[in-house]
Amino acid sequence: MHTFYHGWRRKAGIVTLMMACAFLVGWVRSLLVSDILCVDRHVFGSNSGVLSWVLCQDESNGYYTSKPDPEFLTSLKIEWSLGWGNFRIGEGRNANPTANAIKFAFAPYWSMTLLLTLLSAYLILWKPRKRPSPN
Repeated sequence: MHTFYHGWRRKAGIVTLMMACAFLVGWVRSLLVSDILCVDRHVFGSNSGVLSWVLCQDESNGYYTSKPDPEFLTSLKIEWSLGWGNFRIGEGRNANPTANAIKFAFAPYWSMTLLLTLLSAYLILWKPRKRPSPN
């Protein structure tokens, strides 16, 4: 068993598997609760299975809020410049038409969970190369 964890690949595979589990927990939580974390001009949100990042023009003090009802970003008009499925990038404005544009990026949790799970499976299950024996 000790030789199974020999090398960096399998150790990195365990770390990526733990990250995949953390994203899975976030995914399930986002289906029940809407979370918003604001740090400086960056706002990170989690709602309805989607992880979002918003870049605002106004600086604010950091805060965190969690609401049981999903009403995240419903008052903004967003123009999407790139979108494929639930992956989206765009700009929007609030009700004031002279306000500065706000940048958005949305990514579904399932994509990050699946990517990290596949990467961890590769790192854990791939057989390490045999070291050349010194003559």
